[in-house]
Amino acid sequence: MLAAKFEAILPHFDERRRRLLIGAEAQPLGQGGIGAVARAAGVREATVSVGVRELDSGGAVGNAFRRPGAYVPTYASAYVSSGTIRTLSCDDS
Repeated sequence: MLAAKFEAILPHFDERRRRLLIGAEAQPLGQGGIGAVARAAGVREATVSVGVRELDSGGAVGNAFRRPGAYVPTYASAYVSSGTIRTLSCDDS
């Protein structure tokens, strides 16, 4: 039953919301709940544990979907950092 629920809803969530949902499902199950939920959701137990910890601590700060350091550069920032775009100026002087 839990696996069917996860199969229906998890594809519609981003990674943080997935962790929060599976963490919330594991909390009331007590001992063995993390393993049971991990198997039903098809994720590692560590992922469920992170979800439980996020719920216990009030979740991630702000609306960040990735942890600090898990930055994925945008197309523009990749060009700027490589030096391809040197200077953009609105001054015609």
